[in-house]
Parts: sequence; structure tokens; C-alpha cells
Amino acid sequence: MPEVPRPQPRPSVVELTPGKPQLFVDDYLVAHRENLIRRLGEVRKYEGNPVVSPEHPWEGGTAFPFGGGVYRVDGEWRMWYNTYRRWLRGRERTSLCYATSPDGLAWEKPKLGLHEVAGTRENNVVLSLEMDNCSVVYDPRDPEPERKFKAVAYTKGDEGTGLYGFTSPDGVHWRSLSRILIPKAGDRTSFWHDTLRGRYVVFTRYGPILPGRYIFRAESEDFVHWSRPELVLHWSEIDRAHGRQHYGADGFVYGDMYLGFLEVYHYPYRRLDTELLCSRDGRAWERVCEGETFLPNGPDGDFDHFWAFPAASPPVRVGDELWIYYAGRMHPHP
Repeated sequence: MPEVPRPQPRPSVVELTPGKPQLFVDDYLVAHRENLIRRLGEVRKYEGNPVVSPEHPWEGGTAFPFGGGVYRVDGEWRMWYNTYRRWLRGRERTSLCYATSPDGLAWEKPKLGLHEVAGTRENNVVLSLEMDNCSVVYDPRDPEPERKFKAVAYTKGDEGTGLYGFTSPDGVHWRSLSRILIPKAGDRTSFWHDTLRGRYVVFTRYGPILPGRYIFRAESEDFVHWSRPELVLHWSEIDRAHGRQHYGADGFVYGDMYLGFLEVYHYPYRRLDTELLCSRDGRAWERVCEGETFLPNGPDGDFDHFWAFPAASPPVRVGDELWIYYAGRMHPHP
């Protein structure tokens, strides 16, 4: 059994930016408290859910944005989501699909004619290969127009199995990078942009250090050269006592700190829900109100009864609300 590494230590001092929001999700801003406990607020699910559902043969019965992502680009809402289809010899092929919306609620799937999947090119597929969890970042600050959109996916290439990168000028036409980004990284990966420190970040599994369902973090300044993955969180005593594992995670910038979501796998029930994460430096992460569900599953029979986890992209601010797009599944994990 490999030695379990330790996650990064919490920073002893944090910088605060005047005018930026400060959340009491941790104790950095608390000098003293008495007869006071921290509790999560309640999210309100949109009554029209799901806003995007699989309806075509090339979607294979799935439409998952926990790969992919949702962004507002030049006033238009754009979504990238993963679909899964079983192909010849039992191999799994994923399509990254593209949808647009004027308001973030009513979505259209354009017929792009780029890739033949399920016998047709009349589809909204923008990338299709044997991969898993293709995750998209919109990066308008990149000085190279051809790299305005970036994606990371778990797949097998000339340099073995791991995470490979893709770039696009428009989010529709993609090209692959020639070199592997992180060899032997895991199949459950999210990709996000740390705009505070100018880093690209992935949360992934990493078997060479610790096999199993653990969350590791790697970063890059140029999207090409990446650090060796580091463990983000240990399983806690509560996790072990109740058969919980860390299935996946993602993060995003909020003010001058970081928030994120931890995908908790309740192994005895084959069920996944979401807890809230926070960090002050983007490397040392902790759970907010461990054991409390941030994004709960729906009731029996709903599309999110067994699985509810947000998209890898940050929440979108609309007025005084944060819109969090998420994927659901009404069947237990295999």
C-alpha cells in the first residue's frame, strides 16, 4: 500500500482586497466565536430542470456538463457537454457537444456538420474520440486568438494514457496538442482557470501516487507544461465510517479566494451528491460544513435522484443570483 501523501498546509496569512466580497466559509476572518455554528444556505433548483436533455442518437442518453462547461461569450450563452455511446468492441467514445442560448434557459443544438456520429453529420458535435470528461475553459485574455478556448480530456494518445489538451479560436473548431499534458492522470477530471494567479488548474485522480478515488491538483502557466499532481483532500473519519469517497471536484475564483465543489460518492448506495469547498491560496482546500450537502439529489424518480454535480465552469452571475449548472442521473452508479 503506497504511503498516503499529505495535502498542502493552510496558509498562515491571507491577503484581502478592499471591495471584494468576503465569505465566512472558513475561520480566517473570525477572531472569536461563542455559541455559534456554521451552516450552509439552501440552493433553489430551477423549476424547468433539466434545461438540456439527451434526445438524439449521437448523445447516447447522456448530456453531462461536469465535463464541458457553461459561459457567456459576447452576450451569448454557450454550453459544452459530454455524451457517451458504446461503440464496437465495448470501447466508450465520448462526444463533446455544443449548445447556445439567448437567456441561459432555452437552449438550441446547432447542426454543425463537423463530425459523423451515429451515422450522421447533422449534429452539434464539436469533438469526438475515445475520451472521458472533456472539460472546457473560456480564456479571452490569452493573446493568441487560436487559444481563446481550451479543453482537457482523459484519453490515450501517442504518449500513453492521461490528460491531453485541445485549443480552439471559437469553441467549435478544435485542434489537439501534440504532447501529453499529465501522463497517467485519471479519468475523472475538471479543468479551470485560476485568474488570480494566472494558472491553469486540473483536479484529477492520480494513480502513480495514490490509486483510487482521491482528488489531486496540478497547475500550468502556459497550458503546455504541468506540475506533478498534489493531493487536495484526505478522506475524513466521517467518510470512512459511512463509506464515502471523493469522486471528483472542481474549483473557481470568488472575490480574492476560491470556492469549489466536491463530488461525494456514497459507495453503499451508489449515489453521488455535492459538498462545498473553499481555499485561500488555490492549493490548500477544506470542506465547508463537512457532511452537509450543498447540492442535494432530487426525489425518487427525478432526473437527479442518484447524481447531482455542477459543471466544471464557474457559476454565472445573473443580477444578484449565481446560476449553477449541474448534471443529474436518475440511476445508481454502476
